[in-house]
Amino acid sequence: MPDSRIPVRACLVLVATCLAFVPLCAGEAQLPTRFTNLRVLPPDIAPDSLLSVMGGFTRALGVRCIHCHVAANGVRPSAEEFALDGSEAKRVARVMWQMVEAINGQHLPAIGRPVAALARVTCATCHRGIARPIPLEEVLRVTYERAGIDSTIAQYRGLRREHFGASAYDFSELPLPTLADRLAEHAARRPDAARLMRLNLEFYPASWFTYQQLAQLEAAMGDTTAAILSLERGLALNPQRAFLRELLARLKPR
Repeated sequence: MPDSRIPVRACLVLVATCLAFVPLCAGEAQLPTRFTNLRVLPPDIAPDSLLSVMGGFTRALGVRCIHCHVAANGVRPSAEEFALDGSEAKRVARVMWQMVEAINGQHLPAIGRPVAALARVTCATCHRGIARPIPLEEVLRVTYERAGIDSTIAQYRGLRREHFGASAYDFSELPLPTLADRLAEHAARRPDAARLMRLNLEFYPASWFTYQQLAQLEAAMGDTTAAILSLERGLALNPQRAFLRELLARLKPR
């Protein structure tokens, strides 16, 4: 079966973006002396260049060799095992490589801007150090649907401890309110949505936006007293926010 291969020039461009990455496999596996079963990389690619590409993969996804390569011992691929197929992650990686090359080689040039003005796409553009590049609010939503609000809150705290300061997830003030808005579409889930808003205030106590959203939730749940307090706190943080004043005027007794 003929291979689907990218041009050597295109491969070397991506290799250049990976030279700063030290391949994690080099110290954990018996590397082959001859590379076979290359489906999207040039069959004559230099060993150092190939290892640089693989190192770029491991860093971009935060994984090690066995994420894509079969290892009978579950720890380190042997020299012969590197060429084996049978890993779903390896199949996906090949498709993703072709996608990246198509974006950089076809779609970005079609924009019509000088090449120097275009930011080339790499694996890290989406993955940012994690194997599954899913937005934080979606990760939390899946956990909520499977295990409920306590597990969701615990997961948020755990991910924040592990990844805060890195680019893997967005820990700004927006993801938790975004998820809370989705939950609030169902009346039975509004108390859980309010808990997410209060969690957000632990980390962003100066977020008038969170107080505004929390107040609307509290009002929808019939807790006018709590809603008024949230609005007053939000206004103290942002006195110019007319919407906060309007909501407060509607809720306060005349």
